[in-house]
Amino acid sequence: MSIHSTSIPRFSSIDFLRGLAIFLMVIYHFIFDLNFFGIYSIPLDYLPIVLFRTFIGFLFISISGYCASFPWALKNFYGRGISLCVIALLISIVTFIYPHDSYIKFGVIHFLAICTLLSPFLLRFRSLLPLFALGCIFVGTYLWFNTYSIENLFWLGIVSPAYSALDHYPLLPWLGVFSLGLYLGSLNSRLAAKYASSLRFGPLEWLGRNSLLIYLVHQPVLIGLLLLFFNLF
Repeated sequence: MSIHSTSIPRFSSIDFLRGLAIFLMVIYHFIFDLNFFGIYSIPLDYLPIVLFRTFIGFLFISISGYCASFPWALKNFYGRGISLCVIALLISIVTFIYPHDSYIKFGVIHFLAICTLLSPFLLRFRSLLPLFALGCIFVGTYLWFNTYSIENLFWLGIVSPAYSALDHYPLLPWLGVFSLGLYLGSLNSRLAAKYASSLRFGPLEWLGRNSLLIYLVHQPVLIGLLLLFFNLF
């Protein structure tokens, strides 16, 4: 996800990758909505679907970490982080109202809000970030395949058997993915500050430039179109 002003230098290649992730995410949520409304059954725990969803998350979060390391992002990290916190709260409120069941408690926007606020602190230990990232991924992957009797540590990655959410991106393992992107971006920050791309990637680049807006509106649009189509036709 991105919150950028027009004065911020752009990476066409990064916008393209972010746009690709948005495009794939819309496809996944279309499949999810077909299941949710009982229109067509596609097992979401089917391994290719799980891998597809995980790849999308990895792409989004690693790119977000990469971009969070740049000087112009660090300069306004607090404002961006607070803005994402407000958006995350609104997402929780809206999904609590409808569909209510499995409302979003700690989704990708919640996750990115926390990571944005943590970015300057994490970069103080840049040389340790690869090891930290691998540790988070290792521990988080272990937690992913287990459930616990603890109710309130879902944000960390420790969930109970009864836990359910439409979107869930806990700090473990995803903080490791973000940290890996943060580290790689910090290595290229000097080049990034001078970068001006002449490459253009068309519609996917446009999607990447408007990723946050598209993330917020695409589900209501998808749901509206599905309900309209299957009610009228």
